[in-house]
Amino acid sequence: MIKQSLYGIVILALAYPALSAKWPNHERDEPENFVYEGRREHPGGFIKDFYGLLANCVPDANAGGSSIAAQWVRFAYHDMSTHNIDEGIGGLDGSIRYELDRDENIGLNFTLRSFVGHANRYLSFPDIIAVGVIGAIATCGGPLIPFRSGRAFSGQAGPFGVPAPDQDLADHLEIFRRQGFNQEEMIGLVACGHTLGGVRNRDFPYLVPPNPDPSVPNIQNFAPTPKFDNGIAKEYLAQTTNDVLVIGVNETTRSDLRIFSSDGNEMMEVLAHDGTFSNTCRHLLERMINTVPSGVALSDVVELLPVKVGPTFLGIADGLANAYDRLTLRTDIRLLDPNPNRIVTLYWSDCFGGDTIYAAQPYNISDASSAITKALGHSPVRYWFAAPVDIPASVSKFWFSVDEGNGEPPTICDNDGEGHVIKQDEVLLAPTLSWVDSESSNTTQIVIGVKGDSTSSQIYGKAHDPEGDNGSALEIDISFTLDESIQSVGGYSFYRSSTISSLSFSFDISTVVDGRTYTEEFLRSFFITKSSDS
Repeated sequence: MIKQSLYGIVILALAYPALSAKWPNHERDEPENFVYEGRREHPGGFIKDFYGLLANCVPDANAGGSSIAAQWVRFAYHDMSTHNIDEGIGGLDGSIRYELDRDENIGLNFTLRSFVGHANRYLSFPDIIAVGVIGAIATCGGPLIPFRSGRAFSGQAGPFGVPAPDQDLADHLEIFRRQGFNQEEMIGLVACGHTLGGVRNRDFPYLVPPNPDPSVPNIQNFAPTPKFDNGIAKEYLAQTTNDVLVIGVNETTRSDLRIFSSDGNEMMEVLAHDGTFSNTCRHLLERMINTVPSGVALSDVVELLPVKVGPTFLGIADGLANAYDRLTLRTDIRLLDPNPNRIVTLYWSDCFGGDTIYAAQPYNISDASSAITKALGHSPVRYWFAAPVDIPASVSKFWFSVDEGNGEPPTICDNDGEGHVIKQDEVLLAPTLSWVDSESSNTTQIVIGVKGDSTSSQIYGKAHDPEGDNGSALEIDISFTLDESIQSVGGYSFYRSSTISSLSFSFDISTVVDGRTYTEEFLRSFFITKSSDS
């Protein structure tokens, strides 16, 4: 921790105003983070790489040799297929979570696992499904599909609605009409979806014969390559296709043939042109993931932020910074592209109101890129900070200086001149004294530090587990009791929570002192870095 003069920093801040969007804004930041980075942190320092599950569009042996990307697109379409445009119900609402026992959804139980554990207070389970389509298409070389957040999770099964291979054309036309797609759009959506993946014998033995070696799955792919391209249209028109729903031995199940030829192949001729195929699929797949019940309003398109400050909290007794007797300011900043010459510095001012400011350097720099950002021409990086802070001084606000090492003055990222404000330090998380047990009981205990006379404080909390009640959100009241086994630090007494039967959740903690309530909002369980056995 370095003390510096305030004067020079203020001059730079005036000369080079912030580039980052206003902070905090969880409704914007949480969806933006997931769609562009595709990662979710979990307790104990574990990071789930959502897009990593796509394995660069290579068929996955652990999934029976099928394409994960194809399974994700299929999962989303089957979820959306409950939509009824006449009644304004159904759509991409996560109801498929309760529909997996249906014959129409055979083979999707395994796929569900990919989407579990990523939702939070500001990003719903059906939002995760929509992001899955965007990631799948981009990873396989397809177009970038815009993302809008705000889908509502239904919490219950919807009506049947997935078209079956043995239905006739009239049935298919009506099913897609009810979902909001006309004949031309039906042809396009089926072709766009069937450019990935194929039909697996294990799921559809009446369509695909078994492999002579029963230990090896037999999959008959729709298209000639695993990538997102218009080979499905070109091979169909050339009559060289291997699409079993076009050339299957049973004419009754040739549903793709009936759909593709229903307009005299006019739409398939259009889709055989590379640029037209990509643009058409981007439009139709965006329509698909944006099909929601009539009462649901989606957000504006979520754009990639050029500069972004990440999840931040002021903690106490934090072993990450070896600051058990001090506070720790944990934060990070993400910039669009790497620069080995760049120096990023965290600055903060204390609560005394003087001219003294403090500075710290990042303890880690990590890649934050994904197939989405790379398609946009960017490879973002995150700079991570865990700055020790003297308890009496605390933190009033913080900001960043970004020196690109090019001879130009540093850029100051200070929330449009307001700084990133730390609202209170009366009640703080003690991340290293808290613990998670992910090995046996899947439980969490939270330890917090409360400033001042413990006898005069009312202390409580509330946790939000977005998938804790059989997939539906669960609100959990948290009670705290004084833990006298932990020695007070700098005027803070420590309180331990009741056991919480969840691992992945967000929570708020509050204390009431002299009639005034102090709250630390939207803390995340992944801030806790200690396992119960460590």
